[in-house]
Amino acid sequence: MLEKHFPHISVSALSFKESGRPYLEGSDICVSLSHSGDFVACALSQRPIGIDVEKIRPVSQKLISRACTDEEQVYVATVGAESFFTLWTLKEAYIKAKDCRFSQITKLSFVSNGSIFTEEGKIESGKTGEYIWSVLEI
Repeated sequence: MLEKHFPHISVSALSFKESGRPYLEGSDICVSLSHSGDFVACALSQRPIGIDVEKIRPVSQKLISRACTDEEQVYVATVGAESFFTLWTLKEAYIKAKDCRFSQITKLSFVSNGSIFTEEGKIESGKTGEYIWSVLEI
């Protein structure tokens, strides 16, 4: 991916901050990585970016309650359990793009008036097989 889109940057420039966030030494290109099960995802951008992927699996109401705002819980109950993974991956992508602490995940909200939204940046989410993925570029 680097060679195709940024041929001047070597994969050997990939390093990790103490927080675990990846970066490319000597470059202003932002990078984000994620993996779940057999799926690996990478995002590169000239702006802060985060990517997350999760394998769809059963989740407890307790986890939904802990990870989602009240409005998000209503959204998940209305739209369906898979929507939890869209919200979760958006939250993780946001944390990665902003280089925030994971503990802030419960303070983030991506639902308003029954729809997914963000006031910051551009979001994309999708489903590939049994995985949900989201990318947030700020």
